[in-house]
Amino acid sequence: NTITYRIVLPEFSLPPDTRSVAECGSEVTKPVPPVVKDACERNIIPVAGPEPAPASCGGEMVYTWTYTDCSGRSRIWKHTIEIEDNTAPAFSSALPENITVECSMVPAAPVLTATDNCGAATVSYNETRTNGNCPNSYILTRKWVAKDNCNNSVSHVQTITVRDTKPPVIGSLPNLTTINCPAVPEFAIATATDDCDGNVKLTFEDVRSNGHCSGSYNVIRTWTATDACGNSSTK
Repeated sequence: NTITYRIVLPEFSLPPDTRSVAECGSEVTKPVPPVVKDACERNIIPVAGPEPAPASCGGEMVYTWTYTDCSGRSRIWKHTIEIEDNTAPAFSSALPENITVECSMVPAAPVLTATDNCGAATVSYNETRTNGNCPNSYILTRKWVAKDNCNNSVSHVQTITVRDTKPPVIGSLPNLTTINCPAVPEFAIATATDDCDGNVKLTFEDVRSNGHCSGSYNVIRTWTATDACGNSSTK
């Protein structure tokens, strides 16, 4: 009879899998696999797995190595890199400054853009109005917020002080008109425009100065145009 003896070598042991953290957008340092000996007292040369693709915020990069001992048994060791993003986006557009303007010169809100070290960034916009002491005197507060996929954000606020200091403009009126008594003076109706007020208030006042007799006199009509902020002009 033939008796065959098979020597069963003990399994080799691997350290526990490891983890680390890296900032998104920074260069990731490839981990170094541990040195492992098998039961034959020789160093096992690990075989690296596929290179993991770069990950964005909240993702992971998993490095693997396969160890095979002298008995042909294989085990895998892993190192996982968790990707974090703690860096806020940055505006890539010129940021509007605080300004004071006339009510007819309020600029349109610019469209701002932003970049992020780890992917795309979105920009939201909001505008609020705080009324002043008249309809065309107020403050606009404009706010832009740039946010990335990990909710890191940066904001910019612009304050626009709007004022109305220009009076309305009264349209042209006829020059001196002479009529014969007993005709009654009939004055032209004035019109007025304003940069910011579509409803200008027009009033007038007549001043009479007598001449050398009761049928000879002058009447001067003065028109006053007033806007909603109290600016006025006369003609």
